[in-house]
Order: sequence, then structure tokens, then C-alpha cells
Amino acid sequence: MIEGVRAIGEAVLQRNPLIVDALVDTQILEKSNTPQHVIFLDLRLEPPSLESDMKVLDEKVLTEVLWARNAPGANSPQDRLTTDHVEYLVSQTIPNLCSALAEGELRRRLEELHQVIYLDLGEKVEMFRTGGDSQYERYRWMWDLPKLGLADLQLIGDKKEREELEAICRAQGVGFLTRPFLQAYAREKGKAKAAAELVGQVVEAWALRRLELKRKEVALYTLKLNDELLAQHPDYPTYLEKTLVKEAFEKAPKSTCHACGDQG
Repeated sequence: MIEGVRAIGEAVLQRNPLIVDALVDTQILEKSNTPQHVIFLDLRLEPPSLESDMKVLDEKVLTEVLWARNAPGANSPQDRLTTDHVEYLVSQTIPNLCSALAEGELRRRLEELHQVIYLDLGEKVEMFRTGGDSQYERYRWMWDLPKLGLADLQLIGDKKEREELEAICRAQGVGFLTRPFLQAYAREKGKAKAAAELVGQVVEAWALRRLELKRKEVALYTLKLNDELLAQHPDYPTYLEKTLVKEAFEKAPKSTCHACGDQG
């Protein structure tokens, strides 16, 4: 019997992906009475630019973009290429994946994307000389929107907020969303996360305007690179599968295998 169980296990392990499709979260389809969409943010590297597209959300599309929820817990490093928080995609997702993925094509491509598209706020000691912002490293890197041609203050819909941002530009003598601007903005707000959220806000407003959508009509965002859906790269389902299994057993107590006696 043990040999039969092992044979079944070996057959299952040969599937690729193993369990990702089964763990796609379809509950998101039940959360709204209005049609929901996924926005595809397509980064181009030569020259750096951003395109966008959309699809109406259904089970087939959820599987296509591999929506398996965000990493659990408010303090967990976010590493999903499909998310309902656009600020994750424009900040920590790619740096986290570059560190977590095994060596391979996807990691090399993301490292190139990180090098071309991201700007660095700098060392924490340069930003907050007296400490502060315990989550700084997580939000230190973010998309360079001036390089992508998206540094448009008119994308900020709220007049009062737009005037506050214009005041920072004048006081610092810098352009909107440049590195010096984002450094000043993060210092004023006391955390780098605020800068990442502002970058995400601008990207979202740009995409909504371009695709003629309202915010309530958008459920998810996913990333493309040079027109390739990154969630469908073979390295990503493999990584996601291992991550989801690890998360599921993270708090499980150690047990003994009745077949081999190993503990784990």
C-alpha cells in the first residue's frame, strides 16, 4: 500500500503546475453586483514605457492571471504578480520576487525590469536620520514614473491634494514624482509607504482614464513585460505553488511520517 501511495505522489509531482489552478480564488467574483475587470499593466523596457489593457473578470480570466490572493498578513512581503493593490505592483512585488525566485529566466527578466524601471529612495539613514519607518526597506523601491512619462499632476483628482503636491514641488524646486520629490514626500508623511501609495494612485488614475473605467469596476491588476503576461511564465506557477504550500503549513506542528519516519 505504501508503494502505491508513493507512486501516486510521484505522478502528481510530475504535473506542472501541481495545485495552483485549484487554489485560484473565485470568491472575488461574488463581491460586487457590477461587472469587474482586471487591468493589465504592460511595461516596455526599450524605451521605458507603460501600456494598459483590460478583461472582464470571470473564472477563466482568474486562472489566466493566477489570482491566489495577496500574501497573508499585513507585514508579509508582497510577492504576487496579480493583486488587488496596485501599490504592491509599483513597489515591493518585483524586488521581493527578485530575492525569492530561484535562478532562472523569470528572475533574470525581473532583475532587468527592476534595473530599468525602478528608482531607489536611498538608504534609510539618508531619509530618516533619527530612525522611524520600520517598513522602510519594503517600500524603498518604486516605479520611476517620470521615466515612463506618467508624472502628470492632473492625474490627481482631488484639488486640495493636488495643491499640496504642487507646494512640495515649489518648495523643493523639483518635478512631480522625481526621486527628490518622493524623498521629500516620504519625509513629510513619515514613511516610504506613502510615496509608494502615491505612485500607485497615479498609475491607477492613468489606467482608469485610458481604459474609461471607474474604480469600482476594477478588481485586480496584473503585470506584463513586453506584452508577455508574467503570471503565465512557467517559473511563476512553480514558485507560487511552493509559496502557497509553505503558507498553508507555516503554523502546523511537527509530525512524524508513518512511511519513512522523518519529522517535519
